[in-house]
Amino acid sequence: GHEADLANMREFDMPLYNFDIQESDGCPPAMDAMVDRITSSDAWIIVTPEFNWSVPGNIKNAIDWISRVKPVPIAGRSVLLAAASPSLTGGVRGLLHFRVSLESLGVWTYPKVFALAQANQAFDDNGALANAEIAGMLETMLADYCSGARALANR
Repeated sequence: GHEADLANMREFDMPLYNFDIQESDGCPPAMDAMVDRITSSDAWIIVTPEFNWSVPGNIKNAIDWISRVKPVPIAGRSVLLAAASPSLTGGVRGLLHFRVSLESLGVWTYPKVFALAQANQAFDDNGALANAEIAGMLETMLADYCSGARALANR
């Protein structure tokens, strides 16, 4: 009963945040496009790889740009954080770093995260999760998050 709007960070190419660029040129159009996509949805799910135990720089950079708009346009929004990694930890360390940045901007982060370990081996030939137990855990988490996100959006 939900409709997904899948976005890829390649759609939102932005220069590295720099106060001088912001002062001379304003915020990049890609930031506005990203904010529009986020704020036009009832729920926001971010799935990211983990780079060196943290969130990839382009995603953090986008959040840094968004944080410059006042009031912060993603404040009060809800997000479910997920990661996929070939490591045994599934990217959970990066999600913990990312949570701090988002919560500092007033984003409500779902208390649980989904971290898919050994992601390079986790999918079958059709692109579905090969492990039924993991797929069930993800479905349960998504249903719970969507229920909470709906309640938060209607407050």
